[in-house]
Amino acid sequence: MSIKNGIDKKCTICNKEYYIRANRAEASKYCSKECWNKRRKLNDCEHCKKPITSYHGKKYCSRECSHSAMVGDKAPKWIDGKSLERDRARLGTEIKKWRKLVFKRDNYTCQHCNEKTYLHAHHIIEWAKDESKRFNVDNGITLCVECHSKVHGRNIGQRKKKILPSNC
Repeated sequence: MSIKNGIDKKCTICNKEYYIRANRAEASKYCSKECWNKRRKLNDCEHCKKPITSYHGKKYCSRECSHSAMVGDKAPKWIDGKSLERDRARLGTEIKKWRKLVFKRDNYTCQHCNEKTYLHAHHIIEWAKDESKRFNVDNGITLCVECHSKVHGRNIGQRKKKILPSNC
């Protein structure tokens, strides 16, 4: 004859009665793994509206839905939709020409402290504020790294110099 050392409890999900050992009775709430998996209310995906099949504390049913939902103005770092255009312009040949013209006009000298090394071409009216003045030489001024940092109120730093092969 075996002695039962447990109690009967009701499952909080399906209300089925189940037997549990006495040392686990206080913590036990579910009769099976299936009921344990149903313990949380699963929502619908915010992108495709399909029910989320597994709980990860997320809003989307899959990584694909997550990525698809965060495009354009729903993207976390969305500003105004023109950042890609500005990035392309910053890397283009027109900005390089503008920079050289500003340096040449200012005699390759910082216009605040007369330093002649680690120079930056600074836009007086900000790049993102007025597109029509982006490549206007009169909207530029030559500044050294330190003066440029002071103008912006943060450390700009200097760019690392590219090391070219000796046969160039």
